[in-house]
This record gives sequence, structure tokens and C-alpha cells, in this order.
Amino acid sequence: MKRYFLLILILLLAQHTTSQVNNSVLAVGDWYKFSVDTTGVFKIDKNYCKK
Repeated sequence: MKRYFLLILILLLAQHTTSQVNNSVLAVGDWYKFSVDTTGVFKIDKNYCKK
């Protein structure tokens, strides 16, 4: 009985997680990747992106 309950719980959680990924606001838009060779805090403004 415990195995069936655990299986149902896992299936419900997997379905819930999948629906969250499909509705992400990060799924649309432009993405950019920057490489950084030093540690610290950096400010990236639109002038930097025009280079």
C-alpha cells in the first residue's frame, strides 16, 4: 500500500513540475551569454551590449 501511495505521489509531483516549466516567463525573449575572466560584481548596460 505504501508503494502505491509513493508512486502516485511521485507521478503527481512530476506532472506538476512539467506544467511549471511549460509556463515559464523565461521561455520567450532574447538571451545573451557573457564570459567573465575575473570575480566581482559587474554592471551590464545597453551601451556595453552595443559593442
